[in-house]
Amino acid sequence: MIIFKDIQELEEHLEPLSYEEFWLQIDPNGLDVDYRAHCDQEIANGVDKDTVLTCIKAAKRLEIIRAQRLEYRVEMEEFLLH
Repeated sequence: MIIFKDIQELEEHLEPLSYEEFWLQIDPNGLDVDYRAHCDQEIANGVDKDTVLTCIKAAKRLEIIRAQRLEYRVEMEEFLLH
């Protein structure tokens, strides 16, 4: 599993993944075969593939945030006080 520095890095990693790429990245050994089959069946039943992808990315995002205890990156401008 990839270790992320923060939530933004995780989001940047997940965002460009297609449906197939998502499964290869997230479940390379096919251990979530039942979940994948469910998603494939939903698509076969007429649910938009992009909608399914958005939902599974969101679920995986939350799972990884909890597991890795990720937080949002705080970007502050540096300035001198003198």
